Amino acid sequence: MNPEELNTALAAIGERGVLAFDEHESAMAIKLIKMQVGGVAEILMYAQNDAGSWERLKRLREFVNSKALDDLHWACYTPGTGSWFTATVTVYRDGRVETDFDYDSDPRATDPVMEIPLTPEALRREIEMFPRDEENWPEWFKTKRAEFGLCP
Repeated sequence: MNPEELNTALAAIGERGVLAFDEHESAMAIKLIKMQVGGVAEILMYAQNDAGSWERLKRLREFVNSKALDDLHWACYTPGTGSWFTATVTVYRDGRVETDFDYDSDPRATDPVMEIPLTPEALRREIEMFPRDEENWPEWFKTKRAEFGLCP
């Protein structure tokens, strides 16, 4: 993990999150979730109201900095242990930013669920982009890899 690159990516994501407050004036927080395996990715965005409920936002393009999310993925990579499959970044109205990185769970089996199906090419790209030592691949990944006939 590269702390300097991580901070730069989070600052860029935070700036876009703050812009979302202009359109969602009553929002207390903006949450961005990116689920990715290789080249297959899904991005969701939510706004939290003052009662604490989260509403899914439809207009992502204006607020999502895709390059910053890609940079975040690379900044979190550690040789041998890989990078995350799901990243959650929450930007609060007061400027605080919280993160949660899930390096192990299948994004197709979490809440929210990544709805884009995995392909052999997606797994190949994950292996190439964010290689892990064999013992660090989660069981769901190993099972899917075997299903697709991909060698470890």
